[in-house]
Amino acid sequence: MTPLRLAGLGLLALAPSTRSAQKVWVVDDTPGPGVDFVRIQNAVDAASEGDAILVKPGSYKPFVVDGKSLVIFADAPPPAVFVGPPVFPLVVPAIAIVRNLAAGQSVSMRGIRFDAFTFSSVRVESCDGAVLIEDCQGVSTAIVSSDDVALVRSKLESGLTATSSSGALYECDLTGPNGGAALALNGSTVFSSGSILTGGHGSNGGGCAPGPFGDCFPFGGCSNGGPGGAGLNINASSVLYRFDTAIAGGAGGAGGFPTCSGPCSNCPGMNGPPGPAIVGTGSVVNLAGANRVLTASATVREGQTLALSATGVPNERVFAFASLAADPTLLLPWSGMYVPTEPWEILDLGTLPVTGLPVSTVTVNVPIGDILPSMQGIPLYVQALFADPSLLGPNFLGSPSATLLLDSAF
Repeated sequence: MTPLRLAGLGLLALAPSTRSAQKVWVVDDTPGPGVDFVRIQNAVDAASEGDAILVKPGSYKPFVVDGKSLVIFADAPPPAVFVGPPVFPLVVPAIAIVRNLAAGQSVSMRGIRFDAFTFSSVRVESCDGAVLIEDCQGVSTAIVSSDDVALVRSKLESGLTATSSSGALYECDLTGPNGGAALALNGSTVFSSGSILTGGHGSNGGGCAPGPFGDCFPFGGCSNGGPGGAGLNINASSVLYRFDTAIAGGAGGAGGFPTCSGPCSNCPGMNGPPGPAIVGTGSVVNLAGANRVLTASATVREGQTLALSATGVPNERVFAFASLAADPTLLLPWSGMYVPTEPWEILDLGTLPVTGLPVSTVTVNVPIGDILPSMQGIPLYVQALFADPSLLGPNFLGSPSATLLLDSAF
């Protein structure tokens, strides 16, 4: 099955001229043959518009992408690639920063674990171009003055904050920081599908500890646990389009307790109250239906197969749209944010089988031939439309996914 025509003519022949000489830079924290750099930042600096950076398993220092279209993919399933601060407790704005993308530019990152301490794992700022973050993990993400940011199958342990921005969450797991919100929206619009938003756990109360003379410290006694955080904190000028997304407050912190004998007041302390699911006066628009999923192989070499796996409701017909560029657009009639942009090709994945369960999956393997000689690698953005078998609707968009197609030399 080769309807994508990924060799010779077809999609690759329609690639924009700015991508016609796309190069792949290999980064490995251990120098050796075939390795261009040991730091991601060095590869970012050397790369031209539209190049790809292939990161081998290892640990790396922070990097900044400023006004340049790039693809930064781990060349192994997560979490084999770690990016973190060079020295603890060095404070930087974020482990990875993407900023100043113009309209028509894009940055895609997939399969990276961003380790941080008290600051953002990823920060996206002042971007009019698209940013796609897929299969990544981190502490938190901040999106500021940016449009068209999509997170897919990513896990954040200290929440996401969006300010004057727009974007989408697909199959993400967000937990707030201690006592904080999993998702905080300030003047922003976000579409969320198949995601889980859980407020942060309340801080635990302090207790009395043994003093030098057998007494107990502190003299103030035990303190109460803090309140749990909200699943969503949304201000008046923000909108959340909620599609098959669970939102819950975090658990309250445990009350303090003594670890010494002797007088200790207010012990044990009281547990903190759980957080609310939603706080704020913004608009939450609940959309009916269940999340649909499409996943694509992360990296595929010439001669290998691209695996496309779609999960939805039995009897739905699945069509995959494939494009060489991303330009996210919110399509509420299809309950999703559409990521691929024209020109695209369409692959019929077939009908989801009836299994007796509420969901079913179909997987199609697409052989990949030679990519154009002038290209070492190129991204492919894929997203599926799940069509009602009656053709009368409703139809639903699944989650987007990005693949890096590579020359066999890599």
